[in-house]
Amino acid sequence: MIILFFGCVSETKEQEVEKKSEPSKEPTKKPEPTSQPPAKVPDPSPTPQPIKTKPTAEPPPAKQDTTLKKSSINRDIKVDIIVDTDSFSPSDSELNEFFRVTNNILVDKADVEMKLMKTRRVSYSGIKNSIIISRTIVTNDILKKIYESEDPPEFFIFLRYESEDPPEFFIFLRADDTSATYGGYAIGIDLAGSCNRYRDPQGDKKNRVYGGLMDWKHMYSSCGYDSSDPKNPVHISNMSIDGECRNRRGTACIFREDFGYYMCNDNESLNSFYAKDRYNFLAASTVHELMHHFGEHGNYDHFGTEKCSEIMGGTSYDDDTLNTFQKNAGICPKLFEVFKASYQEC
Repeated sequence: MIILFFGCVSETKEQEVEKKSEPSKEPTKKPEPTSQPPAKVPDPSPTPQPIKTKPTAEPPPAKQDTTLKKSSINRDIKVDIIVDTDSFSPSDSELNEFFRVTNNILVDKADVEMKLMKTRRVSYSGIKNSIIISRTIVTNDILKKIYESEDPPEFFIFLRYESEDPPEFFIFLRADDTSATYGGYAIGIDLAGSCNRYRDPQGDKKNRVYGGLMDWKHMYSSCGYDSSDPKNPVHISNMSIDGECRNRRGTACIFREDFGYYMCNDNESLNSFYAKDRYNFLAASTVHELMHHFGEHGNYDHFGTEKCSEIMGGTSYDDDTLNTFQKNAGICPKLFEVFKASYQEC
């Protein structure tokens, strides 16, 4: 059975995606997102020159923190990182730093550390092509569907782990229209014979392999971009457009050299948790997608929703609400407790 949730830590409001049940190991067709992607921005003429203005708020100086936090209860979750080389080419040092930051967020919130098992660099298109070339007659029902599908990532993951031990959670770095628009989404597969110590809270299954498909280059608080092609955003304006900067049109943009893109030039953005480190946004988004597997309400499990406030007995909103949201990975804090409590030895 395959499940998917759309839930990124971006500032776009999303709606819940319906779960679909299929027989074990049979992937489902990926649902279309119910929320609308950014509207197409008309091409301006001429293209403005990059600005060199100083930010209204100086971002805090970067600190070289190399701490890899550990669980106080000696509990971990086994993780693989899969890089689609058709989409991205991060260095080993970049992946290691991303993993370190992601691990630290999960330890802070759930007291569970991440144990990196394997890092894989594979071509998404190459895997499918090699199967088509090598098998003139396809008898496996899973593989048959590859011919008929639009390359849903669950097939790719199934082929990775059908003949070897899977992790308990995989981070799949790949750009598709959905991850590029929203930052990432949760996917999962059931594998007969596998055992995940973090039981599926809805079905009490122990053979679920959880995953998050993440956009490695997704931008936090991006400013002045035409995102009509979400996988290839183009900077076209020196001021925010199309709902950017929390729907504050006309906010000045500033180029962050440490991030490699234009960001909203306002105090709230530049002083936020996500803006303090280039990996904070992606790492929190990854933890966010892991937690979605342990919620019951889809996108209503996000931090600050009425459902979260109901579950938590109220939510405190103050001048630091944005940072509180970000430090909780944009997810209702109750889900960290559910995740932690789902642990059972195999």
